Amino acid sequence: MSKRELYYDQAERLYVQGGHSIERISQILPVSAKSLYQWKNYGDWGTRKRAHLASRRNVADILRQRLEEKIGEFEGKTFTAADADEISKISATIDRIEKSAYDLRAVSVEVMERFGKYLRANLKDTNELQRISKYIQGFFEWLEANG
Repeated sequence: MSKRELYYDQAERLYVQGGHSIERISQILPVSAKSLYQWKNYGDWGTRKRAHLASRRNVADILRQRLEEKIGEFEGKTFTAADADEISKISATIDRIEKSAYDLRAVSVEVMERFGKYLRANLKDTNELQRISKYIQGFFEWLEANG
């Protein structure tokens, strides 16, 4: 088997999801940095990494990892006000990201908009479309009242 067959998927995961640099991956895997750069360009890892980082859950995971690293730095050291401030800010940011990542109303609006487009494209009976639209509107009213 070639190195590409053996290590491509693992190298891609380390770059896209693990956040490792090409140089670091070449230290972890028995693959040259030159080959890794070629694989990166071939597989468009940069675009995939940006998409991965854009995900709110992944951002929260990265912040959690930074928080763990920061807490690990205190072993045998003095805990300063600046350290407490950084930990507080990271924790608050994680909370905000997670709350917005699970915003039921926002997700519902997006799903229903797409469902509405689907119905308009595929449902020819206007009376039935109006009936379904009333249910969708009722759902949003119910969601507003009940959270």
